[in-house]
Amino acid sequence: MTTTMAVLPQDLGRLVLDEPAGTHVTSIARQADMALAVALTGGGADRVIIWDLAHNRIIGRLQVSP
Repeated sequence: MTTTMAVLPQDLGRLVLDEPAGTHVTSIARQADMALAVALTGGGADRVIIWDLAHNRIIGRLQVSP
């Protein structure tokens, strides 16, 4: 399992992604103070997760077929 922490201007506490071993963050995009899109590779199929910053939870997942 790889643990990733993102540092944001406001204090949202610790953001932890629970992903399989071998997972790597390839990019992070932020939409204002609303969401983060986190692109992941390794540990399975490539995928993008959408993180709701207001509620500190994952609200969407896009998985790319191998």
